[in-house]
Amino acid sequence: MKDSNEQSLGEVIRELLDHCNLTEKLTERRVLASWEDLVGTLIAKHTTRLELNNGVLWIGLDSPALATELSYAREKIAQIMNQEAGHTIVNEVRFFSS
Repeated sequence: MKDSNEQSLGEVIRELLDHCNLTEKLTERRVLASWEDLVGTLIAKHTTRLELNNGVLWIGLDSPALATELSYAREKIAQIMNQEAGHTIVNEVRFFSS
């Protein structure tokens, strides 16, 4: 039986993450790590860099043609990422060739 001040390790970790404002960053990193599962192997294979800063998802691609093609799917990419996060983390999607 737990004393009234005892908590599970999971509860303590969640409180620590919330207290240090790390919950949102952890969600963002988890979603970025799922990139290949979300967009498929072909797009992931051509992705050279992926960053999320202040709601802007920056996608570096090794093909300018692919960047142009994907620019028509900006809203869909944001929707997929936000759905994976469970709330809005991506407000805008930008591409660059690298």
